[in-house]
Amino acid sequence: MTWTSVAPQSSTRTTITSTAVLGGELYAVTSGLDGALLKWNGTNAWTVVAASITGGDLCRSLIVYSGSLYAICPTSAGPTTAGRLYEFNGSAWSSSNTPSATVVQATTLSGRAFVVGSTGVLSEYVGSTTYTTRSAATAGVAPVAAIGFGSDIWAAFIDDTVMYVGTSGSSGTAWTTAATLSGESVTSMGVHDAELYIGTSTGNLYKWNGSSFALQASSTNSVPITALLSFNSKLYAGLSQI
Repeated sequence: MTWTSVAPQSSTRTTITSTAVLGGELYAVTSGLDGALLKWNGTNAWTVVAASITGGDLCRSLIVYSGSLYAICPTSAGPTTAGRLYEFNGSAWSSSNTPSATVVQATTLSGRAFVVGSTGVLSEYVGSTTYTTRSAATAGVAPVAAIGFGSDIWAAFIDDTVMYVGTSGSSGTAWTTAATLSGESVTSMGVHDAELYIGTSTGNLYKWNGSSFALQASSTNSVPITALLSFNSKLYAGLSQI
Protein backbone atom coordinates (compact mmCIF):
# COMPACT_ATOMS: atom_id res chain seq x y z
CA MET A 1 0.00 0.00 0.00
CA THR A 2 1.32 3.46 -0.92
CA TRP A 3 0.08 6.99 -0.22
CA THR A 4 -0.78 9.73 -2.76
CA SER A 5 -1.06 13.39 -1.69
CA VAL A 6 -4.47 14.90 -2.54
CA ALA A 7 -4.47 18.24 -0.69
CA PRO A 8 -1.81 20.50 0.84
CA GLN A 9 -1.81 21.97 4.34
CA SER A 10 -4.53 24.60 4.83
CA SER A 11 -2.85 27.86 5.86
CA THR A 12 -1.13 27.44 9.26
CA ARG A 13 -3.46 24.64 10.36
CA THR A 14 -0.70 22.17 11.09
CA THR A 15 -2.61 18.97 11.82
CA ILE A 16 -5.75 17.24 10.54
CA THR A 17 -7.02 15.77 13.80
CA SER A 18 -10.08 13.90 12.47
CA THR A 19 -12.16 13.31 9.34
CA ALA A 20 -15.75 12.32 8.51
CA VAL A 21 -18.06 11.99 5.50
CA LEU A 22 -21.48 13.67 5.37
CA GLY A 23 -23.65 13.96 2.27
CA GLY A 24 -20.95 12.41 0.12
CA GLU A 25 -18.40 15.08 1.07
CA LEU A 26 -15.26 14.74 3.13
CA TYR A 27 -14.79 17.04 6.13
CA ALA A 28 -11.86 17.49 8.52
CA VAL A 29 -11.20 19.26 11.80
CA THR A 30 -7.78 20.67 12.55
CA SER A 31 -5.35 22.10 15.03
CA GLY A 32 -3.25 25.19 14.50
CA LEU A 33 -4.55 28.76 14.03
CA ASP A 34 -8.22 28.24 14.87
CA GLY A 35 -9.17 24.55 14.95
CA ALA A 36 -11.21 25.04 11.78
CA LEU A 37 -13.70 22.72 10.08
CA LEU A 38 -12.59 22.12 6.49
CA LYS A 39 -14.24 20.54 3.44
CA TRP A 40 -12.26 18.84 0.69
CA ASN A 41 -13.07 19.89 -2.89
CA GLY A 42 -12.64 16.33 -4.11
CA THR A 43 -9.45 16.99 -6.02
CA ASN A 44 -6.68 19.07 -4.50
CA ALA A 45 -7.69 21.67 -1.89
CA TRP A 46 -9.53 22.48 1.35
CA THR A 47 -12.28 25.05 1.94
CA VAL A 48 -12.78 26.55 5.41
CA VAL A 49 -16.37 25.92 6.54
CA ALA A 50 -16.24 27.05 10.18
CA ALA A 51 -13.77 28.08 12.85
CA SER A 52 -13.54 26.41 16.23
CA ILE A 53 -16.36 27.42 18.55
CA THR A 54 -13.98 27.59 21.48
CA GLY A 55 -11.76 30.20 19.89
CA GLY A 56 -8.87 27.88 20.64
CA ASP A 57 -6.68 25.97 18.27
CA LEU A 58 -8.01 22.43 18.33
CA CYS A 59 -11.04 20.30 17.52
CA ARG A 60 -10.95 16.50 17.25
CA SER A 61 -13.10 13.35 16.97
CA LEU A 62 -15.28 14.47 14.06
CA ILE A 63 -18.30 12.13 13.76
CA VAL A 64 -21.65 11.98 11.97
CA TYR A 65 -24.64 11.35 14.22
CA SER A 66 -28.34 11.74 13.37
CA GLY A 67 -27.45 13.47 10.10
CA SER A 68 -25.19 16.12 11.65
CA LEU A 69 -21.48 16.64 12.22
CA TYR A 70 -20.23 16.62 15.80
CA ALA A 71 -16.76 17.24 17.20
CA ILE A 72 -15.04 17.48 20.55
CA CYS A 73 -13.54 20.93 21.07
CA PRO A 74 -11.47 21.43 24.24
CA THR A 75 -10.56 24.86 25.52
CA SER A 76 -6.83 24.15 25.46
CA ALA A 77 -4.50 22.25 23.15
CA GLY A 78 -3.37 18.68 23.65
CA PRO A 79 -4.31 15.27 22.21
CA THR A 80 -5.95 14.11 25.45
CA THR A 81 -7.37 17.40 26.77
CA ALA A 82 -11.02 16.94 27.76
CA GLY A 83 -13.66 19.02 26.01
CA ARG A 84 -17.31 19.32 25.07
CA LEU A 85 -19.21 17.72 22.20
CA TYR A 86 -20.47 20.33 19.72
CA GLU A 87 -22.84 20.09 16.76
CA PHE A 88 -22.23 21.83 13.43
CA ASN A 89 -25.43 23.64 12.38
CA GLY A 90 -24.45 24.19 8.75
CA SER A 91 -22.50 27.41 9.22
CA ALA A 92 -20.95 27.29 12.70
CA TRP A 93 -20.49 25.09 15.75
CA SER A 94 -23.54 25.14 18.00
CA SER A 95 -23.43 24.88 21.77
CA SER A 96 -27.03 23.63 21.95
CA ASN A 97 -25.81 20.08 22.54
CA THR A 98 -22.95 20.32 25.00
CA PRO A 99 -22.37 17.57 27.55
CA SER A 100 -20.01 18.24 30.43
CA ALA A 101 -16.41 18.97 29.51
CA THR A 102 -15.00 15.55 30.39
CA VAL A 103 -14.89 13.75 27.03
CA VAL A 104 -11.72 13.17 25.03
CA GLN A 105 -12.73 10.99 22.06
CA ALA A 106 -15.98 10.33 20.18
CA THR A 107 -16.98 7.69 17.66
CA THR A 108 -20.02 5.93 16.24
CA LEU A 109 -21.17 2.35 15.82
CA SER A 110 -24.36 1.18 14.07
CA GLY A 111 -25.85 4.69 14.13
CA ARG A 112 -25.11 5.22 17.81
CA ALA A 113 -22.70 7.83 19.21
CA PHE A 114 -20.18 7.09 21.95
CA VAL A 115 -17.66 9.14 23.91
CA VAL A 116 -14.62 8.09 25.91
CA GLY A 117 -13.64 10.13 28.93
CA SER A 118 -10.23 11.13 30.22
CA THR A 119 -9.84 7.92 32.26
CA GLY A 120 -11.42 5.59 29.70
CA VAL A 121 -15.04 5.60 30.86
CA LEU A 122 -17.27 4.77 27.86
CA SER A 123 -20.67 6.45 27.55
CA GLU A 124 -23.32 6.57 24.86
CA TYR A 125 -24.50 10.00 23.78
CA VAL A 126 -28.27 9.93 23.27
CA GLY A 127 -28.94 13.61 22.48
CA SER A 128 -29.18 16.98 24.19
CA THR A 129 -26.87 16.67 27.23
CA THR A 130 -27.67 13.04 28.07
CA TYR A 131 -25.18 10.18 28.45
CA THR A 132 -25.74 6.51 29.25
CA THR A 133 -22.74 4.82 30.85
CA ARG A 134 -21.67 1.67 28.98
CA SER A 135 -18.45 0.96 30.85
CA ALA A 136 -17.60 2.67 34.10
CA ALA A 137 -14.49 0.51 34.30
CA THR A 138 -11.60 2.83 33.48
CA ALA A 139 -8.57 2.07 31.37
CA GLY A 140 -6.61 4.19 33.82
CA VAL A 141 -5.23 6.52 31.17
CA ALA A 142 -6.58 8.89 28.55
CA PRO A 143 -7.53 7.78 25.01
CA VAL A 144 -5.84 9.25 21.94
CA ALA A 145 -8.17 7.64 19.37
CA ALA A 146 -11.42 5.65 19.25
CA ILE A 147 -13.39 3.78 16.57
CA GLY A 148 -16.41 1.52 16.30
CA PHE A 149 -15.38 -1.85 14.87
CA GLY A 150 -17.37 -5.07 14.75
CA SER A 151 -19.66 -4.99 17.77
CA ASP A 152 -17.21 -3.14 20.03
CA ILE A 153 -15.66 0.26 20.65
CA TRP A 154 -11.91 0.16 20.18
CA ALA A 155 -9.59 2.79 21.62
CA ALA A 156 -5.89 3.55 21.78
CA PHE A 157 -4.49 5.02 24.98
CA ILE A 158 -1.48 7.12 25.88
CA ASP A 159 0.33 4.09 27.33
CA ASP A 160 0.42 2.64 23.77
CA THR A 161 -2.19 -0.05 24.43
CA VAL A 162 -5.12 -0.77 22.13
CA MET A 163 -8.26 -2.00 23.92
CA TYR A 164 -11.89 -2.81 23.11
CA VAL A 165 -15.13 -2.89 25.07
CA GLY A 166 -18.73 -3.86 24.29
CA THR A 167 -21.47 -1.27 23.87
CA SER A 168 -24.36 -3.02 25.63
CA GLY A 169 -22.84 -3.27 29.08
CA SER A 170 -22.95 -1.02 32.12
CA SER A 171 -20.71 -0.36 35.12
CA GLY A 172 -19.29 -3.88 35.19
CA THR A 173 -18.09 -3.98 31.59
CA ALA A 174 -14.31 -3.78 31.35
CA TRP A 175 -11.82 -2.92 28.63
CA THR A 176 -9.90 -5.85 27.10
CA THR A 177 -6.34 -5.32 25.87
CA ALA A 178 -5.86 -6.37 22.24
CA ALA A 179 -2.27 -5.25 21.66
CA THR A 180 0.50 -2.99 22.91
CA LEU A 181 2.74 -1.15 20.48
CA SER A 182 6.48 -0.86 21.04
CA GLY A 183 8.66 1.99 19.81
CA GLU A 184 5.79 4.10 18.44
CA SER A 185 2.41 5.39 19.57
CA VAL A 186 -1.05 5.10 18.03
CA THR A 187 -2.23 8.48 16.73
CA SER A 188 -5.33 7.48 14.72
CA MET A 189 -7.74 4.62 14.04
CA GLY A 190 -9.98 3.84 11.06
CA VAL A 191 -12.04 1.11 9.43
CA HIS A 192 -11.70 0.36 5.70
CA ASP A 193 -13.17 -2.61 3.82
CA ALA A 194 -14.30 -4.05 7.18
CA GLU A 195 -10.71 -4.04 8.44
CA LEU A 196 -9.31 -2.12 11.42
CA TYR A 197 -6.31 0.15 10.75
CA ILE A 198 -4.15 2.29 13.00
CA GLY A 199 -1.79 5.15 12.13
CA THR A 200 1.20 5.90 14.31
CA SER A 201 3.40 8.72 15.54
CA THR A 202 6.14 7.65 13.14
CA GLY A 203 3.84 7.63 10.11
CA ASN A 204 3.41 3.87 9.78
CA LEU A 205 0.10 2.19 8.92
CA TYR A 206 -0.92 -1.11 10.52
CA LYS A 207 -3.89 -3.49 10.06
CA TRP A 208 -5.41 -5.71 12.72
CA ASN A 209 -5.12 -9.39 11.74
CA GLY A 210 -7.18 -10.80 14.58
CA SER A 211 -4.35 -11.16 17.06
CA SER A 212 -1.89 -8.33 16.36
CA PHE A 213 -1.27 -5.30 14.14
CA ALA A 214 0.63 -6.02 10.91
CA LEU A 215 2.54 -3.30 9.03
CA GLN A 216 0.81 -2.24 5.78
CA ALA A 217 2.72 0.89 4.76
CA SER A 218 5.95 2.35 6.10
CA SER A 219 6.48 6.05 6.49
CA THR A 220 8.98 7.81 4.26
CA ASN A 221 9.12 11.02 6.31
CA SER A 222 8.16 10.05 9.91
CA VAL A 223 5.16 12.42 9.85
CA PRO A 224 2.43 11.25 12.28
CA ILE A 225 -0.82 9.91 10.80
CA THR A 226 -3.40 11.82 12.81
CA ALA A 227 -6.62 10.80 11.01
CA LEU A 228 -7.83 7.80 8.97
CA LEU A 229 -11.03 7.57 6.93
CA SER A 230 -12.57 5.25 4.33
CA PHE A 231 -14.08 7.33 1.50
CA ASN A 232 -15.10 6.32 -2.03
CA SER A 233 -13.44 2.90 -1.69
CA LYS A 234 -10.09 4.41 -0.68
CA LEU A 235 -8.35 4.87 2.65
CA TYR A 236 -7.42 8.50 3.36
CA ALA A 237 -4.99 9.77 5.98
CA GLY A 238 -4.64 13.16 7.61
CA LEU A 239 -1.14 14.15 8.65
CA SER A 240 0.58 16.41 11.12
CA GLN A 241 3.08 18.85 9.64
CA ILE A 242 4.52 19.95 12.97
